[in-house]
Amino acid sequence: LNIIITEFIIQISKEVEDLIEQIKKQKEGKLLQDFDLCCLDSLKISAKVLIEKFQAFIISLQTTIKIMLIDIANLDIFKEERDECINLIMSIIFANEKIYNLFYQLYELLLEKEIADFRENCDKLRGRAPYDMGIKQRFCLDETTQKIQLKIIDEEIEKKTANGMISSVQKLAKLKEKIQGKQNFTPYSNVIRKMKEITQERIPFMKMVLLANLSHEIEDEVNQFWEGIIDYLKVEELCMDSDTLMCVFIYTTVNCNFPEILIHLRFINDFTTYLSKNAMTGYYYSTLEASLFYINRGSEIDLRPNDDDGRISVLKRKKDEDEEDNVRIKDDF
Repeated sequence: LNIIITEFIIQISKEVEDLIEQIKKQKEGKLLQDFDLCCLDSLKISAKVLIEKFQAFIISLQTTIKIMLIDIANLDIFKEERDECINLIMSIIFANEKIYNLFYQLYELLLEKEIADFRENCDKLRGRAPYDMGIKQRFCLDETTQKIQLKIIDEEIEKKTANGMISSVQKLAKLKEKIQGKQNFTPYSNVIRKMKEITQERIPFMKMVLLANLSHEIEDEVNQFWEGIIDYLKVEELCMDSDTLMCVFIYTTVNCNFPEILIHLRFINDFTTYLSKNAMTGYYYSTLEASLFYINRGSEIDLRPNDDDGRISVLKRKKDEDEEDNVRIKDDF
């Protein structure tokens, strides 16, 4: 198997190199806006064919492994582990730094205009407060959330004072002082830092896992901001719905200043399986993709009233949009 994979890497590397050279020759001496879109579309079709060939090889190799193990493995179990086998093969291939760098360079050339447009749209949106990006007040993690916290503390102090609970009132007074002392807010700074770490991961599936782990960073930052006050809240008050999660992704992506995220999402799109993308791990990848969809519309982000605090429900419109903009490879993956 190692020999087969090695030979395939040599072959596919040569084809990617040839395609990169074609693109460079077509772009040579031309400004981005002057590049022939018809020519670019033709090159994208060539890239799509190449990627489909890559995917077909992975499927064939996975099938070969299944045949080799047919006498010693339970086929029902093997079917369940199909994605794991494919992800393992992908990890072996992309452990090769050369093949990874070649595909990265290919995507960089093919997505040059999209990256430039995305950078421009992020620049337009950067500077907006979390609340203005549609994040509910209790999840803004800045002065907006701080005001809610102080209101909750004042209400609790009033209740405890009425019940003669002096020690509790003193404890709440210290907590209020601590909250009032918070300044220089940097909402979701750890999420922004963690998002950039996707550049350190070459294996497409692990890129998707890293995005899924952003949910833990979000949870940790929310809990840390609300530390000491959680006991005075109902559990559901700090449960983030899908709309708010996407707004957090919009905010963090805009402030991440990392338009090359588009390249890493292409790696995930092209080199992870359909089932992986539709599992819980892929949920956060899909949410991030949806957030990019809205960022690319800049000022057209649809702010709609929400029964909770008058903010938005941007997720609903995404379902109705034409998906022609998102080119996807339809195959066994």
